[in-house]
Amino acid sequence: MDKEQHNSSPEAVSERRRRLLKGAAAGAPVIATLQSGAALANTSAYQCLLEAQSNPPDTVTAQADGWVRKNATRTLWYANDGSGNTVWVYTIDGQQFTETDADGDGLGDPWTGAGYTASSDPTEVDQPVQVLVYYEYPPDGTDATEVGPYPKFLATYTPPSGNDTTPLTGTCLCSINPGAPQCP
Repeated sequence: MDKEQHNSSPEAVSERRRRLLKGAAAGAPVIATLQSGAALANTSAYQCLLEAQSNPPDTVTAQADGWVRKNATRTLWYANDGSGNTVWVYTIDGQQFTETDADGDGLGDPWTGAGYTASSDPTEVDQPVQVLVYYEYPPDGTDATEVGPYPKFLATYTPPSGNDTTPLTGTCLCSINPGAPQCP
């Protein structure tokens, strides 16, 4: 095959077209449509809220797991009446709460200790735990305000504003509220 025939072969023609298109594409201005930062943040925040609602995290864990949590301790208390009833009491920032909500206000009941005795088993006393923190999230998606930790605040709590409360992962909190103290 001579040089002239080689240059007009279908493969050679295709190769020349490829080079021409690559060169033209490299020199042509690119026009792209990007989402605005606010729209992207709202989409991200919405996905965070969907995740919290569809896969709610455990309220208490032994160690951090990506959700915003607070350090606490818990102790098991036994009823003095011989019924065998027990209650976990959580100590958070010097205050004690149970996981019960006797009056239905969405707040864990403060612990008085009346009628109960703390466990004497060292594995049931002052266990370090991580408790979930709830946030108030306004419908406009502008900010997330800390409501407080479980069990002081339960999943059923509704703040005076009427907005919903939800747990957040650390990355979601920082996406929604970059100035939060937990954010780098």
